[in-house]
Amino acid sequence: MNKFFLDQQASIALETLGIFSVLILIITLSADIGQALATKIKLNNLSYSLASLVRERNALYSSSPEPLTQEEVDHLYEVATLLLKNSSIEKIAITIDSLSFKSSSLENQGEGNGLSFTQGDLKCQSQQDINTLAEVSFYTKLKTWNTIYQVTLCASTKNNFLKMGHIIFHPIGNAIVYGK
Repeated sequence: MNKFFLDQQASIALETLGIFSVLILIITLSADIGQALATKIKLNNLSYSLASLVRERNALYSSSPEPLTQEEVDHLYEVATLLLKNSSIEKIAITIDSLSFKSSSLENQGEGNGLSFTQGDLKCQSQQDINTLAEVSFYTKLKTWNTIYQVTLCASTKNNFLKMGHIIFHPIGNAIVYGK
């Protein structure tokens, strides 16, 4: 056995084995991180699309009330599920927060009325409290304060080799838009 480690051809074989092992690990880790990053980008894009649907829902639902309803959130969850059907994402959850204001006074914004709706099998928390966004609402021509919506998508993906990508890039997408 000692003769094997002292033999030059054997040491080259061991070095090659070590280098290829590290190289395969680096390639696998890169693929894992790449897939996690692609998932995060997909969730961000989808959350912005869903946020746009929330903003434009008066055109989609002819009798849509201004406050968001759980039924509308259920429909948006179905849309998100359909759009992610052929991807590496297994389960999703959606949380939609809205912040509206009752005051019609330009001088006094009043206290915001924050609502939150969740749908899905995963625990999905918004990354930012919707009430902290009250200061970015603006006064409209209709003499009301604009509503703010936040859409958060959380996902669970199929098993990756190392799961390192999802430790670095959490599979969460988030978008914040103004209402119409």
